[in-house]
Amino acid sequence: MKKSTKIAIALSLLLTGFITGWLVSDSGWLKSDANKETQVQTSGQDSSEKLPGNTSNDSNKTSNDSGKTSNDSGKTNNDSGKTPTSDQTPSNDDILTTKLSELPDNVQESYQLYHDDNWSGKRDDQPEGTKAGGEFTNREGILPKSDQQKKKITYREYDVNDKKKNQNRDAERFVRGTDGTVYYTDDHYESFCRIAE
Repeated sequence: MKKSTKIAIALSLLLTGFITGWLVSDSGWLKSDANKETQVQTSGQDSSEKLPGNTSNDSNKTSNDSGKTSNDSGKTNNDSGKTPTSDQTPSNDDILTTKLSELPDNVQESYQLYHDDNWSGKRDDQPEGTKAGGEFTNREGILPKSDQQKKKITYREYDVNDKKKNQNRDAERFVRGTDGTVYYTDDHYESFCRIAE
């Protein structure tokens, strides 16, 4: 068989397969059923969003760039894995609890300095631009709105790290409630853990 004949047959088969695939598919482009199933499964899967109260059973999972690792020792939650809706009030049982000693060194040191200063606000040793003691509105309702006696809780926020000159403040904060509970966030209020001494 001549080379030109082989090429003509190959092109004919290719074109026939392409047209058949186009006629069979919904959108005019060749799609296999396997691809459709994969697309449906992927779109239906839960993304790995970081939600308050979610924990991973993976041990030594790295949770941020600071090298902090987390495991299940000393941590509790209600395993609800849900962000409270506007008609639900989260409780401390809905938020991951972490021992202070399990947090990164910079967090432990900063916590102790604020604690020793009775959480009074910005300390004299902190540089200009560092914020401490300002109101945290809890606008998203991630933290509890009231204590067990139904008394309203208000919050104050504190920078974990001092602001560096010519840089923006980083994402690490403490948030302290009027009930005395202190929370830590390393992602600018996207998620919290309650600190247990």
